[in-house]
Amino acid sequence: MQDALLDMSPEGGWRETGDTRLAPLPEDEMNWFQRRLTRYLVQRHQVPAHNLFATFLHAPRIFLAWLPFASQLMPYGALTRRQTELVILRVAWRSRCRYEWVQHVQIGRAAGLSDEDILRVTDSRGGMGWTSLEVALLKAVDDVVDTGVVSTATWTSLSSALSKRKLTEAVMLIGHYCMLASVIDSLGVEVE
Repeated sequence: MQDALLDMSPEGGWRETGDTRLAPLPEDEMNWFQRRLTRYLVQRHQVPAHNLFATFLHAPRIFLAWLPFASQLMPYGALTRRQTELVILRVAWRSRCRYEWVQHVQIGRAAGLSDEDILRVTDSRGGMGWTSLEVALLKAVDDVVDTGVVSTATWTSLSSALSKRKLTEAVMLIGHYCMLASVIDSLGVEVE
């Protein structure tokens, strides 16, 4: 079945190298722990991310250090699941990272986003249908992607609605997924 949201692409297309630069670590080269861990992660979160995890296993110490950090942002962060997925989807779209987009369309749906919500993430014109906090979160993504820093106006909007903990986490979430998009695209991780 065709899925229009998964078939979309941003202006300029997806930022892809055209090939897999670093293939996922084959299961027969993984140790017992690595095989069990990748299977657990895919099954636990019901997200087919084997290619991502198996590729990151080429640097096992970094992968094992990254997992707890990443999970504290998503899915166990202080922001709501809706807010988190809107931010990640906007990063994926603005960063032109197809892997992140495809994964988080599916994760976003599971977290309760409608297809209309996901489609609106791609619209940079403003806040039609968003709460004022959602507008500020999406604008923060745009600010970071465009300039590397959240603008003063956007910060003022965010800080009027979020605690210091959530402000810090929102910026870390944006930065983390921008970094992840660059790593995924640079390594050529294939969409599952």
